[in-house]
Amino acid sequence: MKRLALITVLAATIAGSAFAQSPKITIEAPKEPASEVKLPNGDVVVRYVTPTETDFIASSLIDTKVLNKQDQAIGQIKDIIIRQNNVAGIVVGVGGFLGVGERYVVVDPSTIYMRHENGAWKVVVNVTKEGLMAAPEFKYEEHKKL
Repeated sequence: MKRLALITVLAATIAGSAFAQSPKITIEAPKEPASEVKLPNGDVVVRYVTPTETDFIASSLIDTKVLNKQDQAIGQIKDIIIRQNNVAGIVVGVGGFLGVGERYVVVDPSTIYMRHENGAWKVVVNVTKEGLMAAPEFKYEEHKKL
């Protein structure tokens, strides 16, 4: 057991130092497709993106408190809706207690103010909790197609 733990620590240390020495990662697209799958957008070859420090990862926003302009918690981010490769809406959970009685509304991302503050995201909207409660309800059941 101790040997396994030692190997794991050594592997993590070696991998960490390898990443620390290579500040830029270059990934090349394969020369030929791996299979004969026909893509809806033709023969477009995949392109890769290098995230910047100002980008955010959607999973880091999930469960983030949503505040009003008076800095009061009025909801919580539950999901992100993507439409045609763009963020179409932010699903906010409002009301309820410990998930019971909570309802969901979708807020237009252009009406949300976000900033990274003290190691966490701060999300502010110009609406009251009552305003969120009165917004059209989003129902997950109507959108799951599995």
